[in-house]
Amino acid sequence: MTGTGTTHGVIPLLEELLARIAADVPGALGAAVSVHHRGGPLHAAATHGLSAAFVPAQLHRFGGPVPTAGRTGEPVVTADVYADDR
Repeated sequence: MTGTGTTHGVIPLLEELLARIAADVPGALGAAVSVHHRGGPLHAAATHGLSAAFVPAQLHRFGGPVPTAGRTGEPVVTADVYADDR
């Protein structure tokens, strides 16, 4: 995809998908999609629920499962974000 209009149109779609995914996962408090551009800093592309607060906090201050996923390139899931020692 190219062009600013196209890119911004994807964000509401991603947010809707995250909301639907979170609704289907028992106990889910949020979900997020993070991206980076060719090794640049990781950014939250779309969030749902508590991820709107947790993802930026992890990326810009505290660390956690989101930066771990960015470093490893692997998906990361946590059962308890409050107790996750990453």
